[in-house]
Amino acid sequence: MIKDGATIAVWQALLIAAFYYLSQSCWLGGLGYWTLYRPLIGGALVGLVLGNPAAGLAAGAVINLAYIGQSGVGGTLPADMALAGYVGSALVVAGGLDTETALALMLPVGLLGVVLYQLRMTLSAAFVRGVDRQAAVGNTRGLVLANVLPSQLLLAALTIPVCFAAVYWGPSALDSVLAVVPGWLLRALTLMGGLLPAVGLAQLMAYLWKGDTLAAFALGFVAAALAGMPILGVSVVIAALAWLVTRPLPQNAPSPPTAEGVLSEEQPVDLLKRGDVFRSWLHWLFFSHACYNWERMQGTGFAQAMVPLARRIPDTHERAELLQRHTAFFNTEPNLGGFIVGVTLGMEEQRLALGGDGNATEITAIKSALMGPVSGIGDSLLQAALGSALISAAVGGALEGTWSAPVLYVLAMIAIIWGGGWLFFRYGYRAGAEGLPRLMEGVNYHRVLAIVEMTGAGVLGALSALYVSLGSLSTEGGIVAWLGPLLVLFIAWLRRHKVSIHYILMGVILVAFVLALAGI
Repeated sequence: MIKDGATIAVWQALLIAAFYYLSQSCWLGGLGYWTLYRPLIGGALVGLVLGNPAAGLAAGAVINLAYIGQSGVGGTLPADMALAGYVGSALVVAGGLDTETALALMLPVGLLGVVLYQLRMTLSAAFVRGVDRQAAVGNTRGLVLANVLPSQLLLAALTIPVCFAAVYWGPSALDSVLAVVPGWLLRALTLMGGLLPAVGLAQLMAYLWKGDTLAAFALGFVAAALAGMPILGVSVVIAALAWLVTRPLPQNAPSPPTAEGVLSEEQPVDLLKRGDVFRSWLHWLFFSHACYNWERMQGTGFAQAMVPLARRIPDTHERAELLQRHTAFFNTEPNLGGFIVGVTLGMEEQRLALGGDGNATEITAIKSALMGPVSGIGDSLLQAALGSALISAAVGGALEGTWSAPVLYVLAMIAIIWGGGWLFFRYGYRAGAEGLPRLMEGVNYHRVLAIVEMTGAGVLGALSALYVSLGSLSTEGGIVAWLGPLLVLFIAWLRRHKVSIHYILMGVILVAFVLALAGI
């Protein structure tokens, strides 16, 4: 057991803690979760810092075996493998423990990391207010700062001291910390984490509020919660049903707007340069999770990805309207999900090029409809299949003492996250700017719009089954199981009646504390 920091210097503990912070921060361009967050990579870095690379690599590889199948689908965190990896590897290298003992000691450490994650996701929701204020006045620079700086400072304040203390003084201090945290407070934080997504989902549902979309929302919830259907399946089924229940309009019905003859002389046609599109992707790549929180998830990061386009809009009111629409709840697999951001960017550019008269609700509906299917495909392909296979191969090589294994793994993830991410984003942008409008000209536009809106609402209903939880009340079955989607619809109804989001948030937090004190 490490005692009194005898074998680890202060600077070494601080450097290891900084690596732990970087593993969850936004500064590595989407690579943190796939590299520094993995115990294999963390152990190798710990070994380098403490002067015993081979021992650190071996310790990280063994600890990583315990988390080899873990994935963060939908923003969930079953255990904090990064904190376990950094602290456990330090105990092995500096404390002389065998890896099996260190792995057993990491169970409470992983639990503490989950508490830190819940705190971050809950407290970061407060920073959404600052992003909203900057979006409301069309301040792009202020929006970027509000999205990035407060949340990253909070993350540093939560992660660095805890990891430093765990590495420098050993796990005995962690047991003391967990012992003094009141149970009701942990329950309240967990309940807030389950309730706050309802706020973000409701704000999207408020855009889509119609009779047919409400029915689709209910059907999506039933399919996901009661039938256990994945979101991709929900999307396909509801889209098919929507196609059956909608009818083509007469051929003389109004067509979607086209560029020819519609552009205003005062409106600039050349809105985005090539560099603007690349900068939009960089904003998404680096900052999609900068202010990740239970209320909006990636919503504020999505708005920041629209900043290069917003800066090309001279009218302050129109710029503000664009930014405000895209701060709403959004969550998908971020790498394949760049396709959705690209599609949205292209469609928004096209709408503005047409004088700003295009259907903004259509863009929101398409964005919502794509969110679930892309997330399902991305999580299955990248996290469950490709990512697991690559880290498994790297761990196997590391256990044999091959240093090239983790290096090759990192290089492979760079190619996938950066190279593949840019290709998906660029393809989405071209489809949104050119492909989708042309496609709309060849089909019944209004029928397609209705199907997209119903599919988007169905996905929101399914997401309410996955993200909205009222603790033990949500697991009792029967009519109580409907409390989550009813809460989403109730908040959407409040938003449509112009109730302030601040009052809604205070009400949600109050409910969480009341339920926690009641023992739920």
